[in-house]
Amino acid sequence: QRFTQVVEFQTDPLVTADAHYGLALIAQHAGHSEQARELLREVLRTCPNFPKRPDVHFALGQTNEALWRNTAWKHEQEKEDSEFLQRAMEHYQQAIERQSQYHPLASFCLGKLHYETNHPEDALSYLRRASTDTALESRYAVEANYLLGNLCRDQRGDLAQAQEYFQIALKKGATP
Repeated sequence: QRFTQVVEFQTDPLVTADAHYGLALIAQHAGHSEQARELLREVLRTCPNFPKRPDVHFALGQTNEALWRNTAWKHEQEKEDSEFLQRAMEHYQQAIERQSQYHPLASFCLGKLHYETNHPEDALSYLRRASTDTALESRYAVEANYLLGNLCRDQRGDLAQAQEYFQIALKKGATP
């Protein structure tokens, strides 16, 4: 309600942008991806100097990825050519370049999308970056190393490197 009131009273543009951002995160959390996407795009359109802009890009990446994953595609080519996929990748890239507080996770997400769309070289680059970042949550680091192991084994035929990544995944996934 407070975010909505701020938007309705049209206070300072930064405050309004922050309220839109807050509403978008709430919508995203509730699974209302279309609504979240529109609110996040509004922030980017109306407030170019918004301090949390890198984080807005990350949230837009997540929202577009959710829309991409949850859309019923008629065939694989339509899924690969989707605007949602392209926008997710673009916004994750912006989050990385602009040093969002979520840039390690953005690297992981972008690497995973490249992995799933069969772009192994791009996947390797982003997943390696993510896997070595100490700020990346353990569960994502485990998956990043697992995917790197798969890429090295299946795409490169490098069994020694694959084994290293799988061992790292196991170590990071071990609980004390």
